[in-house]
Amino acid sequence: MKKLYIFEVYTVKPDKLDETTTLAKNLVNMMKKHPEKFREVKSFITYQQYIGVMGGFYDVWEVESFADFEKIMEKFAIDKELKAIADGYYSVIVPGTFHLEICVDVDHYKPK
Repeated sequence: MKKLYIFEVYTVKPDKLDETTTLAKNLVNMMKKHPEKFREVKSFITYQQYIGVMGGFYDVWEVESFADFEKIMEKFAIDKELKAIADGYYSVIVPGTFHLEICVDVDHYKPK
C-alpha cells in the first residue's frame, strides 16, 4: 500500500515565527502525551522554509487515507485541547496562504 502524505502549506506573519515553532512543538508534545487522540497518524513533521517564502511552513501528516486525515481534523474542532492548538495556528497564519497538497509515496532511497 502506498503511503499518503497530506501537506498543510502556509505562511505565517513575520512577527509570529517564534510563536509558530512553539505551536508546532506543543502539537508534537500533545501527540506524545495523548497518542489515543492521534491513532490515525502514522507520522507527523513540521518544516520551516529555510530559503524561499519568508515565514513558509509545511506540516506533513502521514496517514492511510484521506478519511483518516478528516477524522484528525474533526478532532481539532471538537476536542478542547486540540481546538486551542488550532486556534493558535489560525492567529499566526497569513490569511489566504493556507492550502493542502495530497501526495503518495512513489519510491525512496535511504543509505544504510
